[in-house]
Amino acid sequence: MTGLWQVNGHSRRIDDRVELESRYINNWSILLDIQILIQSVVVAFSVAA
Repeated sequence: MTGLWQVNGHSRRIDDRVELESRYINNWSILLDIQILIQSVVVAFSVAA
């Protein structure tokens, strides 16, 4: 699974994670989900390289 927290640097602060998850809930759209999926692929390949 993926989300805003996973594609935005994995901050260690729980407050940052809660804020990102709240932003996701408040602004949900299919386009946001697609954007997160695309960013996830980019992050996965940049880590693997």
